[in-house]
Parts: sequence; structure tokens; C-alpha cells
Amino acid sequence: MKHNFDHLSKSSTLNQIEFSQESREKVMEKVAKYEKKSWFQTIGMKWLSATALLLLCMIPIYIIMTSLKDSGETIPSPETPPVEKLENQYYQLTIDKEYDENLRLINYDTEDELIKAYTKFTSQELAEETVNNQFRVESDGVYALEVDGPPRLDTNEEYQTNQMSETKYQVRQEPNGELYGADPIVVEYRYVEDHWIIEDRWVDVQDAPTN
Repeated sequence: MKHNFDHLSKSSTLNQIEFSQESREKVMEKVAKYEKKSWFQTIGMKWLSATALLLLCMIPIYIIMTSLKDSGETIPSPETPPVEKLENQYYQLTIDKEYDENLRLINYDTEDELIKAYTKFTSQELAEETVNNQFRVESDGVYALEVDGPPRLDTNEEYQTNQMSETKYQVRQEPNGELYGADPIVVEYRYVEDHWIIEDRWVDVQDAPTN
């Protein structure tokens, strides 16, 4: 029985068919087209996945930006300078300080120590100017001079604030007739290294009217 089956299998018409060269080329062409199509499909799927992931990441950003726009809020920037706090610090160190009966400072022994204390809330230039105008340095310490203090901004009275830039403000106060004659006081503040400092201060001397 097995012998007969093998004989029938070998004599089958299908096994005796010989494919022509043209048929083989057509088959290979179809296979190549299928493989090319599969490669483009793979690349297309990867591109679609990347695009979908990017869109998903952008959705939260879009929601946040839309919320800020609708609420009228803006990206945080340095707040306005704390004028009263800075002025109090400046005058506590300049006027309201501790000294002995000879006007020698108790808490500061050298000029460098005093300047360093000022530069916590003032510019280096203003610190040096204030120390030179308000104190004298001796071999045994630092002494307060018996002179008028620097022009003082009265934060209890009205003053004008002018924003010079995102990190710089200028405050101007007109005289009230009691302090510093008839000349306005000007103080400039600058935002430096995450905090506000007093950059400069002066009396804006006005030209005397001519008859």
C-alpha cells in the first residue's frame, strides 16, 4: 500500500509542473512589493505613535497657557521693591545705631565690616558713599560724624513710583516744606540676585528761579 502511495505521489501532475522564468519573476516582484509595503507601514506606524505622544505632551501646556490667558495672569516677575522695609534698614544702620559716649560704634570695629553690613540691602557704591559721609575710621574703631543724615524718604507721605525697567524702580518724593528745603528726594531700587537693594539716593537740587 505504501509503495503505491509513493508511486502516485511522484507521478502527480503538480510535481511535474515546471515554472517558467517569467512566472518566477512575477512571484518575486509581488513578494518585493509586499515587503516594501510592510516596511512603509512600519515606519508610518512609528511616526504616528511619536506624533500622538507629542500631542499628548502638549495638551497640559496648552491648558495652562489658556488658563493664564483667560484669567488675565502673566508669568511671575520680580515684585515691586519693598520701599518701607529697605528705607527702615538703611536708616537703622545709618542713624539708629549703638555707639558709646565718644560716638564710637559698638557693633562694628572696621570700615569693611560696616560696608559689608550695608551691602546686604544697598549697592557697593552707595554703601561706600554713606560710610565716607557719615563715619570716620580711626585705629581703634569707627566713629559716627556729627553731620546731618542722608536725605530721608518719608514712607508715611505720598511719593511717586516710576518703573525704569523690569528690575529697576525710581521713587521720587516732593518736599513737604520741613525737611531738606524745597528739593525732591530720589531713591532708586534694583533687583539683584533674588532680592531688592537700594542702588542710589540723592536730593534733586532744583535751579533757583530767576527774577
